[in-house]
Amino acid sequence: MPNKVIHLWTDGSSINSGENVGCGGHGYVLLYGDFADVDLNTKYCDDSHTLTGWGSATDTTNQREEMKALISALKRIKNHDILITVFLDSAYVKNCMEQRWYDKWRLNGWKNSKKEPVANKDLWEELIDIVESNMLFIKYVKVKSHTNVYYNELADQFAKKGLDEARYGVDE
Repeated sequence: MPNKVIHLWTDGSSINSGENVGCGGHGYVLLYGDFADVDLNTKYCDDSHTLTGWGSATDTTNQREEMKALISALKRIKNHDILITVFLDSAYVKNCMEQRWYDKWRLNGWKNSKKEPVANKDLWEELIDIVESNMLFIKYVKVKSHTNVYYNELADQFAKKGLDEARYGVDE
């Protein structure tokens, strides 16, 4: 009997210097199927079981866009009783969620270990609420960016599409 799961590939992109500083975008690829023994470096899911998306922002950072990619994609998942494997290149997001840094942040009034306000609190609260209120079971896998992994590159292309939308005001 097949074991259906969700694979979610996310990426964020932003410009941190020059005239377009603060422009950013995020992208994701959601896959549904039985992915036992697939080669993660290749296209392994039929397009009919794939959802994609992207978004854009100004006055943003790469980390914010990484988080927005994950939030946007998780909002599209309707079946909450299924394993979700998130593939991302952000150690920041992966470590926070896996190591539950947010538990201490909440206890400390959203202050980090240096007693400073937690960066991106608004997005952390939104992400945590989505995960907790839907009781999502998520496994996080850190991947290297720009290593020709098919779905990671595809998520990157969508993030860049969002970035172009922010930078030029058009959907190219």
